[in-house]
Amino acid sequence: MVEARIQEAIAQEEERKWHFEQRQLRIKEAIAAHDKKESKLSLWESQYEWDVRVLWRSQDGNESYQWNVHHDILCRESSYFKDRLPPKDPGGGYINFDCSLHSKEQLATVLKWMYDKTYDDARINWANGAGKGHNVPNGEAIRRNVFMYICGASVNCESLMTYAADRLDEISEAILDNNLFTVEFCRSNDLFRFSHPLTLALMMMFEQGHRKVMWTLRLAMARLCDVVLLRMMCNESFSRTLDQEWRPRFLFSNVLNDSIFFRHHDLL
Repeated sequence: MVEARIQEAIAQEEERKWHFEQRQLRIKEAIAAHDKKESKLSLWESQYEWDVRVLWRSQDGNESYQWNVHHDILCRESSYFKDRLPPKDPGGGYINFDCSLHSKEQLATVLKWMYDKTYDDARINWANGAGKGHNVPNGEAIRRNVFMYICGASVNCESLMTYAADRLDEISEAILDNNLFTVEFCRSNDLFRFSHPLTLALMMMFEQGHRKVMWTLRLAMARLCDVVLLRMMCNESFSRTLDQEWRPRFLFSNVLNDSIFFRHHDLL
């Protein structure tokens, strides 16, 4: 009788392991198909075979949210999750993982990036107005990329941080290669369309402090400011912005300090 129960328990355990292994194969195949974009399957949208529930709740408890995601993708894309997530549930269930100390907006943004690997407004459309009289292109891509980098840094998502910093470097390179920021161009009455997103981006960035994870972003923004700032000072409206917004918030001094620091290390 006892031996029969032991054999039954062994058989159940073997069956459980088999189902677990089969599920892991399905997840692996689904992630591979998702990554290659060979089918219309989006694991972000379908949540097929999800095994981690990321939870968020506001401090007052009045708002809560959850994302059904995949253990393998979280660990692949983020060292934060890789170091903190418990092992997969051997019973085939899901893991609850609380992220209430994070910003909900940043968390939602970086989780979506882990699946889509793209986002809107990453690049400036220079062909739409750049260098055509007073028509200055919208600099929203600067603010957007800084925000996306910060989202990536919140969970140490290296791929997102690298992508965002590369897009900022592209903006600097485009300005230099095409000589876009001439003195006449910077005197445009529409320069606000470029300078305002730049101001917001710098404010966001410096609010993050001097954490090491922010150095790549600060270098990319130092390069951009090094390219455009002196020329932008020719603009009367921006000169007022310097006095009314940049100097009181220490933006100008922080930009200058970063420029000195990175030049000292031969990075600018």
